[in-house]
Amino acid sequence: AATSLAKQGRKVMLLSASQDPLDCNSYWAQGGIIYKSHDDTPEDLAEDIHTAGAGLCLDDAVMQLGRKGPKSVEELLLEIAKVPFDLAEDGSLALCLEGGHHKARIIHWGDSTGRAITEYLQRAVINMPEVQLVHSAPVVDLIMEDGVCVGAQILREGELEVVAAGETILATGGIGEVYAHTSNPPSANGDGIALGRRVGAELRGMEYVQFHPTTLYRPGHRSFLVSEAVRGEGARLINAAG
Repeated sequence: AATSLAKQGRKVMLLSASQDPLDCNSYWAQGGIIYKSHDDTPEDLAEDIHTAGAGLCLDDAVMQLGRKGPKSVEELLLEIAKVPFDLAEDGSLALCLEGGHHKARIIHWGDSTGRAITEYLQRAVINMPEVQLVHSAPVVDLIMEDGVCVGAQILREGELEVVAAGETILATGGIGEVYAHTSNPPSANGDGIALGRRVGAELRGMEYVQFHPTTLYRPGHRSFLVSEAVRGEGARLINAAG
């Protein structure tokens, strides 16, 4: 959203509650991101999504992803951010298979794809003169007028500050950290969801929380995610009992 608005000449302020704006779920994503196979179609991708979603996905949203997703990857990640995804021997993007897909349409950067995407994308965004990145500035409240959000109240350097905005977008991650066992980072505490709910935003799908089935449990330490790409390539994971 920030890059699209900046390209239109609109001023954008990105707020991060963390000292490090890369402290987010996306940074830790390992396996890769959906692109397209050599013989892919929006309908093929939509079919895989509906199958993986047990038929509970909204068809309009699925088809929009199928039609616009690959093009968005090209424009945002390949052209603007210039993420150096892994290449095949012929110089084309290396495509791999992940769980839930029947075609190899996943592009990746080693086993740290999320890190590459967030780092390169942030670098591209902060170089846009229309974008201002403010870190260590948690949002305290959304400001409402006649049922419309017109900005936010933030805490910056110990002082409350009002930020007026024509449009406000919440992109604050999930709620994994409220559970005892999770592969999410500590910042995934649901604060953005709470902000929206407090001003009457409609919440959907709150019962759907992703728990990776393949984490390495280490007593006294945070769980370590064993990438889904490992299973996608056919690996077998065994426990202490074999």
